[in-house]
Amino acid sequence: MFLSLKTYISPGIKEGAIEEKTVTGIRENERFILLRENYDGVEVYPDFERFFPSITDRDSLSLSSRPPDFPINESMETKIKAVYPEIEYSVRVQLCMENEIEVYRLNREDFNRMRVGAVAKFELDRTERDLIKKVLEI
Repeated sequence: MFLSLKTYISPGIKEGAIEEKTVTGIRENERFILLRENYDGVEVYPDFERFFPSITDRDSLSLSSRPPDFPINESMETKIKAVYPEIEYSVRVQLCMENEIEVYRLNREDFNRMRVGAVAKFELDRTERDLIKKVLEI
């Protein structure tokens, strides 16, 4: 019994390749995908477009010339929170050791540090196993 309890509360260290990044707005228990970045490029959804209409005109969002990531800055987050009181940042990760794909939530700063295609090592929260507590290396 002690061993299983210890296993449950000990932090989990995971490592894997970032396959996708997603920004989701949450309002009245409804979830709205706003932005998704993966190997194919950045997909901007209509709800995100209405906050930043010029963003879809940028050449940098095309696959061939886009930057390696699409950061969400504090100003953007503030505008989004005016409509969606809660914002969820998540990454889909191809885990190295488990050979599984998992989705993890994380804070905006760590979300911005993650790069699609990069390998990241991170520590999971002790109680919320789908929450990245700390990014150890990218």
